[in-house]
Amino acid sequence: MSCDVSVVVPMYNAGKFIRPCVGSALNQTMKNIEVIIVDDRSTDNSLNLCREIYGGNERVKIFQQPVNHGPGAARNRGIREASGEYIAFLDSDDEIMPEQLQKMFSAAKEHDADVLHNDSLRIMLPLEDDTIPAEMLSHPDNIIINKMDIGEGIKDIQTLPADLSQRFSRWKNGGLHCHVGNKLFRRSLIADNALSFPEAKLQGGTMLSEDDLFCLQCLLAAKNYVLMPGGWYVIRFNDTSATRIAKTVTKIINAVGSQLEVIKSLREISERIPFLKDKANFTAAVNTILKTTEDFAVRPNYQEAGQQLLRDDEALSAFFNEEFGENAPYVEFLFFQLHETYPKLPKLFVLDHDAMDKVRRAFKEAKEAGREFIMERK
Repeated sequence: MSCDVSVVVPMYNAGKFIRPCVGSALNQTMKNIEVIIVDDRSTDNSLNLCREIYGGNERVKIFQQPVNHGPGAARNRGIREASGEYIAFLDSDDEIMPEQLQKMFSAAKEHDADVLHNDSLRIMLPLEDDTIPAEMLSHPDNIIINKMDIGEGIKDIQTLPADLSQRFSRWKNGGLHCHVGNKLFRRSLIADNALSFPEAKLQGGTMLSEDDLFCLQCLLAAKNYVLMPGGWYVIRFNDTSATRIAKTVTKIINAVGSQLEVIKSLREISERIPFLKDKANFTAAVNTILKTTEDFAVRPNYQEAGQQLLRDDEALSAFFNEEFGENAPYVEFLFFQLHETYPKLPKLFVLDHDAMDKVRRAFKEAKEAGREFIMERK
């Protein structure tokens, strides 16, 4: 049976967050939706928990992947299983505000959108126990929630020009954020153009830039690409101790491996998207996505680890040898040479964990004292 919107939730070891995540989708003001949970072979109780809670819910479909292969493959499975006119994506540790799907679907129908793109996201800094207090979601000015304008920010609904060069220019200049959570995608757009997420399985973990690659395909394939103001997707900003102690070397290996996969994936995508067959456009697309991964993943972790730790790390050297063979010493030389010449990154990129802890403590103290804690926007 078809529905208006299919919400695809890729899941891996999300037992801690899956209930509020799926609950936020089921509690939408819009009811003609389905939630498709695709378990990527979790090793915790995620799958059993979902079957126990949602097994009898006719609006929820639960699938399990044959092997663990990352969120890209799980999302692709969700697309194949979807029956909705539009598809939304929700990560298993995030949430969506109650009015999101109704507002976006209404706008998509009114403007015949192939892609409906919100210009904003909400960034949530959870409390010490990783909970997002329900009352926080209804107060956008509270310090725990920041509304982050993406690119230029817009005030009214607008449709991007049909000229792909203009769209592409806006994308590569940072005017169109490539997070899949703040968008609706017409299912027929994906099917008719054979669009998909990359399914690379990397040594260091999940491939980065999956969203960028999928959203770029949709941007170039859509007849009507519509932007609207507002932000109802809530990203859970996990700053837990487990995140902090994760090895920076592993993160760097994953990021560099992702950069290599971006080039391979774009070559495959260019066979389906004529615009990217042009060498200049292909090169610009590669450079744009590689730079994003460099600025937000490679450089921060390099800066945190330091040159000496990285030079002494056998895993990093083994990665270069595996990927580049006899050229590995030259690639390794360039890697260190370039990163030592970069200026230090601002705290926008390198997280200030102490400051985040201060925010949590201040909020907790205010709540215990019965005071409202309001964010001062600067």
